[in-house]
Amino acid sequence: MLIDDLDHLTDRIERSAEWAKANGPLLPDEQATAKLMIETQIAKSIRRGDFEPYIRSDEASEVFDP
Repeated sequence: MLIDDLDHLTDRIERSAEWAKANGPLLPDEQATAKLMIETQIAKSIRRGDFEPYIRSDEASEVFDP
């Protein structure tokens, strides 16, 4: 199921970090998934306006695709 909720994503990232601390280094595919989740969290935060006035919400695509 696809969930498009920033707070849920943040909670999932935090739970994943705790799991990684307890279970050792991540495998390459797990690292890629974690990186994608963090990049998505940043983009959603920009679009929501969390970084205003430093990054405008309409600049989110420019952050990851200059």
